[in-house]
Amino acid sequence: MSTSEILLQLLTGGLLGLVGQMLRFLTGYKKLHEAAANEGVSPSQLFQTSRFVVSLIIGFVAGIIGVVSLSDFASSIFAAKSKETVLTLIGIGYAGTDFIEGFIKKYVPGNGSVATANAQNDPNAPVPGAAEQPQ
Repeated sequence: MSTSEILLQLLTGGLLGLVGQMLRFLTGYKKLHEAAANEGVSPSQLFQTSRFVVSLIIGFVAGIIGVVSLSDFASSIFAAKSKETVLTLIGIGYAGTDFIEGFIKKYVPGNGSVATANAQNDPNAPVPGAAEQPQ
């Protein structure tokens, strides 16, 4: 298999992962719309463009990882069961993005980490990233 064929498979996997993330976005946007209606604001006030772009990139990367995990790069992974492969890669984009974003929220400081949770429960706890003040 030539380099261009491998790159095409990786690009196709990335785009299918992006499609999976877009499906996930549509369900999330519906929830955002409902939350905006409950708060009496427009959905555009709650929508975060930077978070959306990052999630699209994560979906693209998840699709590429999916191709790498499914392919031996000896032949096209789309040759034998193309419909199943396409649906699998879309699912990987959907679930992979959900998994990676969940991991980020749990383990990356400032994104719902333990320090943030402790600060919410303890009003005297320092703000994450801030210098501790003398008492």
